[in-house]
Amino acid sequence: MSRLTLRSLALALAAAVPLAGAARAVDYDVYILTGQSNSLGTTGSGDPLPAPGVDPADGQTAFFWSNVSASNTVYPPVLYGDSAGGITTLQTQQGDGGANPTFWGPEFGFARTLSALGAANTLVIKASRGGGSNALWDKTTFEASDDAGHMWGHVRDTVDAALTTLTATPGDTFRVRGLLYLQGESNTVGDAAVAGDRLADLAANLAAHIETSHPGTTAGMTTVVGEIAASSGSAARLTTTTAQRTLAANSDTVAFVPTSDLALKSDGIHFGGEAKLEIGRRMANAMAGRQVAAGTFDGVAATAGSESIVFDLVVADGNGAANGPIATFPNPYEGFLTGAGGQAAAGLTVEGSAGSVVFADYYGTLVTSDIAAGGDPVNANSGQSITLSFIDPVSRAKAAVAGIGFELRAVGGDGVTATFLDADGVALHQTGILADGRYGYEATESFTGDAASLIHQVVISGTDGTLWTLGHPGDATTTDLTYHGFSVVPEPTTSGLLGGAAAAAAAAASARHRKPSSPSP
Repeated sequence: MSRLTLRSLALALAAAVPLAGAARAVDYDVYILTGQSNSLGTTGSGDPLPAPGVDPADGQTAFFWSNVSASNTVYPPVLYGDSAGGITTLQTQQGDGGANPTFWGPEFGFARTLSALGAANTLVIKASRGGGSNALWDKTTFEASDDAGHMWGHVRDTVDAALTTLTATPGDTFRVRGLLYLQGESNTVGDAAVAGDRLADLAANLAAHIETSHPGTTAGMTTVVGEIAASSGSAARLTTTTAQRTLAANSDTVAFVPTSDLALKSDGIHFGGEAKLEIGRRMANAMAGRQVAAGTFDGVAATAGSESIVFDLVVADGNGAANGPIATFPNPYEGFLTGAGGQAAAGLTVEGSAGSVVFADYYGTLVTSDIAAGGDPVNANSGQSITLSFIDPVSRAKAAVAGIGFELRAVGGDGVTATFLDADGVALHQTGILADGRYGYEATESFTGDAASLIHQVVISGTDGTLWTLGHPGDATTTDLTYHGFSVVPEPTTSGLLGGAAAAAAAAASARHRKPSSPSP
């Protein structure tokens, strides 16, 4: 795990035992969030989740904000609203008085995930704008015309105000851990060509400015950039995305978070509430040095040391009849641990949300038998979700993998998604809606791209109560599920500070090296 999580876990323990009779000084981890409207977080356009809900982490996260109007053209800028110069707790922000009653962005999913990872004393500083090209965040542009570069001045000023307010409490200190950036949908072709350079400059200039007043507080500061909405929707957006991805690929202090699998609202350019929460979760995991992102099924299968499982060998179907053989096993199904159907032993168990795991042939003349699910009231199935868990076949200790691929028989209307969890039950990644196809996912150290065995469980869930299957029509030689990087999760340390998943991530982070210069497609 990255420096963030290890240190935050230590802070959490220290915070639990303040000195008796004394006011406890607080050492904050500070994160700066900026960008245009998807960073701001719109709530209009028929958003099915207009509010972020409630989580205990919200009241434990310090928050300072100042958001700029989309129509602003001057410096100092016209605001949608701010926190009145005070540090409060995480909350939705003032809207635009029109289509957006409130604003909230990825800060909620971000802070909640950090909390789940054990972070304590987090301060999020948000200074976002409703639209605008990256020239608005450019220091050089600001120095030539403060109106034309007003977001550089505003972000700088907002950070100054927040840090001044924080340090007004005697003894309180901080370290600026990271910059969160989600900007680029409004870039011109010219802006897009320098999108990587301008982001790098923003991070460097912001750190340099903070250092003038607070020396030593930005050491180790990293940047996480989220993929913009509709990233392939125009030449400028595609160029912006390529530039930001390339910047991350060539730097061990910048991580790129893909978002193209997440649904947009009806306006085709803004993320809805569920997507905003997931983008925040992905950003937090990336900031913590861990990431799960889409790869390919074939890529997982071709990785050295990969293992493959064929579901048809569990319940063979040789007659090709509709609604052929059905076999039901109580939870958890452990047949793969001992080599079901003559296969090699595999460190995988399966559970169905209905209390059993059902292998069935529902494909007419096709010779196949797969894990049936979906909560369909007519056909026998495993329930609305299937949980895959990796464990050591001998010791039964928790294990994790660095990559997993699976086949799926479903349509978009089934609402099937996959959620990837670490050994402590913290979500690493949740996909958008998956349809019929073959999928692969890779876990990596986010700043280096090194493979990391992080995935302990995968929960594949549907929403509409109709039949779908894990595994896909094919003969008995077709691989239905594959994985690589199988590793037993270390036991918790004797100090109790690090759980197994945290210790595994820490070991991965200790082997960091620079990423190759070519970004993945």
